[in-house]
Amino acid sequence: MPTGADQYSIIGCHIFNNFWHGIYTEGTKNGVINGNVVYNNSQAEVGTYHGIVVQSSDISVIGNRCFDNQGTKTQQYGILIPDGSTYNTVIGNTCRGNNSTGVVNGGGVTNEVANNTT
Repeated sequence: MPTGADQYSIIGCHIFNNFWHGIYTEGTKNGVINGNVVYNNSQAEVGTYHGIVVQSSDISVIGNRCFDNQGTKTQQYGILIPDGSTYNTVIGNTCRGNNSTGVVNGGGVTNEVANNTT
């Protein structure tokens, strides 16, 4: 999980059964999160952590699959863009409605959240 990075890529990974978030960015910029499969995270505290969290700016989150296919759902949101995150693009992701709370939460300002399958 990048923290404070500039110009990075997370592409084509399978990220699952983590104790906390699957992918978490904080204070980063100019990143790409593309084509990953992220599921069944938040094993340490059920419903507290998410599949992908972008607490950064200028990040492209495109073509990822986020879901929770366990009997008891642990992953709160498939993708979360918290308040304070800016100029992020969240497009073309597939986040089925089987996370514990929701699929895509696109908070923050100046973020583009569109054409995601839920």
